[in-house]
Amino acid sequence: MWKYVDDVSLDEGLTKTSTSSIQSILDIIASDSRMKLNAKKSKEMRVCFLSDTPNLSQLKIDDQHLELVTSHKVFGKIQSNLKWNIHIHDTVKKSLQMTSNPTCFAQGWRRD
Repeated sequence: MWKYVDDVSLDEGLTKTSTSSIQSILDIIASDSRMKLNAKKSKEMRVCFLSDTPNLSQLKIDDQHLELVTSHKVFGKIQSNLKWNIHIHDTVKKSLQMTSNPTCFAQGWRRD
């Protein structure tokens, strides 16, 4: 029997003084022969609203660092500041491409 897992998401809430344990969870999953993680397709996104951002080590799978991103598509494209601007911009852009006169709708639209 084979198991196939796609789009697994892990999250962890940290306080200012706590330490991250998500790397040890990744190590356990990566060492499990029944489920292989692909480091090239895996991403790390950090969400922090503190003025002094904590210094966290970058996550790894099999000694390969995960790409650190500021936005990622989960249920749409969410950004590390928890805004949806990029997702909304991409959705509007796609819908404007389907209309016959897109310039009349797009005036003043900005992608932040």
